Amino acid sequence: MNKDRGNIKWSAMMLPEHVHLLRQLQEEQEHEVKPELDEQSFGEMNILISEALQNNSMLEICYFNECGSQTIFGTIVRINMEERMLTLLDESEQKKRVQLKQIVNVKVV
Repeated sequence: MNKDRGNIKWSAMMLPEHVHLLRQLQEEQEHEVKPELDEQSFGEMNILISEALQNNSMLEICYFNECGSQTIFGTIVRINMEERMLTLLDESEQKKRVQLKQIVNVKVV
């Protein structure tokens, strides 16, 4: 396999505008996209969250924000349907808030 330096090799012969556009393109390609969830996934997550609230179970919640995909472990303290927010008590006894629309996956730990 031929190992090449890619764009670095050719950057000396490129205009600064082209280098800037190539870097922008590379950043866009590396940017994560929030996965689309279907109704069945929403239903399953809703059931898991409701059961965890009743049983005071530990959950692993994967959510998606501007930084990308994040994971948090904790027990549910409160569900605020007006604000559409989930309040969790994490392992270090700190309260964390997650918007319901950001949640991508829920697992019982």
